[in-house]
Amino acid sequence: MEGIVCKKPGQRYRPGARAWTKIRLHDTTEAIIGAITGTFARPQLLVLGRHDQAGHLHGIGCTTRAHHADARRVPSVREVNDTAPGLARRW
Repeated sequence: MEGIVCKKPGQRYRPGARAWTKIRLHDTTEAIIGAITGTFARPQLLVLGRHDQAGHLHGIGCTTRAHHADARRVPSVREVNDTAPGLARRW
């Protein structure tokens, strides 16, 4: 579901008019950056994963092409997580 469209009671649809309000649905979750395409200096896509209840890491998807401002933040995330436990886990 993408969202909900709200209108006043009795309000009719008018082609081209923007009289109704659309409330978009936003689902969020936490994910682990499992891999990147490109380089750490200029990543293109982030491959994301989540751990299941048994602790196994599973791929859940990838991002769209990273914008330059977002791409610059990936190396700092890598440096912080270099010593994180479980880095050698297989997908």
